[in-house]
Amino acid sequence: MKFRFGFSLFLFLFSLVSSVSAVEENPSAPQTPAEHFPFVGVVTGNRVNLRSGPSSSTDVFHQLFRGDQVFVVAREGDWYAVQLPPEASVYVSAPYLSSDANGRFFIRGRNVRARSGAGLAYGRLGLLPEGFPVRVQRIAGDWAQLQAPETCRGWVSCSYVTFLASANKEFMNGDDRAVSRNPAQSGPNH
Repeated sequence: MKFRFGFSLFLFLFSLVSSVSAVEENPSAPQTPAEHFPFVGVVTGNRVNLRSGPSSSTDVFHQLFRGDQVFVVAREGDWYAVQLPPEASVYVSAPYLSSDANGRFFIRGRNVRARSGAGLAYGRLGLLPEGFPVRVQRIAGDWAQLQAPETCRGWVSCSYVTFLASANKEFMNGDDRAVSRNPAQSGPNH
């Protein structure tokens, strides 16, 4: 009986040490809380491209700067999906906008695509539902430039974002976004 207990204890400790070593040898295994989404990250590079998709061949429509905080919502390969910062713009086909007597604008149409530029060739950043309120920055021809709604996403290389904190209300600003600019840096429709 004593021998079996000692041998069992030895096997338990050996398996524990082996599993810890296996985690250290496997760099693809999640090592930080950053792999639990959503989280707040910090941009580590200067003029980091924010893209319309998880690839270096997609549109660049905005840039982030060292020290900017971003709200990371998902990962695909080597790319993080982030909530767009309030200073970013998206575009929608102008006929899918309506306004009320007070000059407020809303989406008219189901699942209107928000794009990274004024045209069908630009990448899709999100879908806007019928009646969704938007802030129009300008209308030029058939396209409207909008302040990026919190429902739209852009993509940034994982190489340029590090984990700061788990996402919680402490990081949310007035428009429910966990994104802030480093103060040193001054059938769906279209």
